Amino acid sequence: MVLGTLFFLLVLLFEKHFKLIIQTKTYKMFLIVYNIGLISLVIMMGVRGVFEVLSTNLPNAGDITISWLAGINHMIMAAGIVKFFMILIKQIDNIEKENQ
Repeated sequence: MVLGTLFFLLVLLFEKHFKLIIQTKTYKMFLIVYNIGLISLVIMMGVRGVFEVLSTNLPNAGDITISWLAGINHMIMAAGIVKFFMILIKQIDNIEKENQ
């Protein structure tokens, strides 16, 4: 939770300096991908937590499925972060071209 907050504080700083919102289509894609991963990750963590609190013995397949889905959601969030850095690099290049 703290890392996500720090990440979006950095996004805010980069937005102010590099005007990322100008690229609305690619920026919206970053937000969509990242938030899909975040929401589904929170859901899977909640499911895992409910089973832990209730001391429910999951079958091995259920345990593996929850872990697998949480891993996939981490990869989706990572893809969103990679997209963000691609947008950032593109904007930095655009600013450098304008300043020359």
